Amino acid sequence: MKKILIPVFLTCLIIGFSACSDDDENCGTVAVESLENLYGCVNTSNNMEFTFNSAFEIIRTQGRFDSLILGNCKPVIDFSTYDLVVGEENLTSGVDVINYEYTPLCNNTDGVLKVTFISNPTAVAPTLTYHALIPKLASSETVTVDVQVD
Repeated sequence: MKKILIPVFLTCLIIGFSACSDDDENCGTVAVESLENLYGCVNTSNNMEFTFNSAFEIIRTQGRFDSLILGNCKPVIDFSTYDLVVGEENLTSGVDVINYEYTPLCNNTDGVLKVTFISNPTAVAPTLTYHALIPKLASSETVTVDVQVD
């Protein structure tokens, strides 16, 4: 009886592990970085400008960064480690802080960058730039940006 149970157990164990896909391992949020933290840029939400017309852009190379991003912060970014997601949001009130949460590719869906503007009651209605350095994407991967104002 023991001789039969061991192969059955091993077979079930192997099938159980092979049923997991690499996509399942990437589910859950991961940390993002900023140009302020890694490269010493200052107040990028007000000082960073760009030359694209889409809602946001995924920048994957230094050349693309140099051609799209304007302003006084022009670091040499480690694009072998990161991709940069940049966008802009028109707001109806002031903002105290911008929070970021990134969920990478999961179960064959795009990664999602959640950008949350924590507003304050001031009557200032700024247009702010958001950005996040996310873990390097595969060439076929993309990201969806979910902007929220709280």
